[in-house]
Amino acid sequence: MIIAVLAAICVQACDSPPPPASSATGVASPDAAPTVAEAPARACGLPVGPDAGPAMAASPGMQAPDGPGLPATVLDRVAVVGASASNGYGVRMPFERQGRRVYRPLDLASVLSAAIPVRTHVSDHTSSLFFMSPVSTGARQVTLALEQEPTLLLALDFLFWYVYGDMGRDTGTPREAEARLQRLERGLLELDRFSGPRVVGDLPDMSDAVGRMLRPAQMPSAEALRAANARVSAWAAERPDVRLFPLSTLVDQMRSGESLRIGAYEWAPEDAQKTLQWDRLHPTVSGLIAITQQVAVCIEDGFGHGVCVLITAPEDVLNRLREVHDEAPGAVDAGS
Repeated sequence: MIIAVLAAICVQACDSPPPPASSATGVASPDAAPTVAEAPARACGLPVGPDAGPAMAASPGMQAPDGPGLPATVLDRVAVVGASASNGYGVRMPFERQGRRVYRPLDLASVLSAAIPVRTHVSDHTSSLFFMSPVSTGARQVTLALEQEPTLLLALDFLFWYVYGDMGRDTGTPREAEARLQRLERGLLELDRFSGPRVVGDLPDMSDAVGRMLRPAQMPSAEALRAANARVSAWAAERPDVRLFPLSTLVDQMRSGESLRIGAYEWAPEDAQKTLQWDRLHPTVSGLIAITQQVAVCIEDGFGHGVCVLITAPEDVLNRLREVHDEAPGAVDAGS
């Protein structure tokens, strides 16, 4: 609920870009797209839409077609805050243009846009550089999001870098777990600046990514991670307008090697394994669609009033993305 810059900063920094699929294309592998298209198509899901203003410059978004009008709902104006997973780190989706394959960056906001079948507005405030300064970056993102007067705030990986990352002088000391929890409180305070509907992700165990994109010093201990998730769960339980997004469970299922069920939709084991990139940290195209399916479940259970208005069948989402991007500028020619 997430994108390639500053690889030289913080050796093996978590947000450094993955290697290209080949020297010929110079872009990340788009293998997830055809895989998702083959998956079965059923499920009531969520994503968001369109013109997000200056904060959405990196996210093309889409103008959803006119549909059966909705009363004022949480999907009217959706603001997305968060880190590299939501920002689409390393994700490139293939499109056909005049007989040639081209690639475009893809982020969570764009996938959400494609999944909402009515006119809506989504603003993207995410950043792959969240890890460099979590406290100031989080504050800035929420400030920009609030300017959009959102009806829904999505913060799926917003809290990640408040708990992960080097803890300065406290790294490796008995105070490290306490320091991580103290910084987590800063992130929760930022999310409390908005009193409306929020979908907030918990903290996944990303130890699988240590040695790939994460350094050992960036990884919280198992004890610190349990304490952080307990705090997030308690915080969410005290707020009627907050729905907890089970990011930790979803990530575990994505890398389990087994089938993945989200709502009414089930990913076959071979498809579920392709929802994470080589770094075991960031989602692929398939992964972004799976995340939107889980957001849909949160929306339906928490704010949907029993009415399903979302599209999450992978093939349908991909087709809507292609409709928007096939003729859009800014694509990278695979043959160049």
